Amino acid sequence: MSEPARRGALVVAGVALAIGAWALVASWGMPVTGPEGVELLERVGPIGPFSPLAAGLTLVLALAAVAGAAARIEALVLLSGAGFALAAALALAQSGTETKLLAASGSTFAFLTAAAMGLILLGSTPPERVEGAERAPGDASDPGAGEDMGPAGTAAGERTRSAS
Repeated sequence: MSEPARRGALVVAGVALAIGAWALVASWGMPVTGPEGVELLERVGPIGPFSPLAAGLTLVLALAAVAGAAARIEALVLLSGAGFALAAALALAQSGTETKLLAASGSTFAFLTAAAMGLILLGSTPPERVEGAERAPGDASDPGAGEDMGPAGTAAGERTRSAS
């Protein structure tokens, strides 16, 4: 995982962690699941309804993503992103029904989807190239790739100084 991707994953996971903690505090004492999820708009901001189950799930997935990004474990960041994607799919599948395990609305779905996409994209970025690392002959990133080599390893178009 590249350093910019690691920092980005830490930011996405940190925001999800803060939202999950906020939602857990706001939903304390509410039923664990169901359409009675607390409306956080009334209490703490425009996040949407969360049940304590949804808040706990958000906290666990965000903690896993923070740990994965901090330790540079791409698989953990990707698994956390996949968990957010599954939670978003569940929220979407249960929208408009009486059964709502996460007590999610459209804004909760949007948050879960954004966290999933951010973590999956950042967790799947390729690692940084290290300067001086071995390159395969003809690699597109090789500065001399595609040039015909002349005598003594110089490019065909280069002039060599002759000893006078």
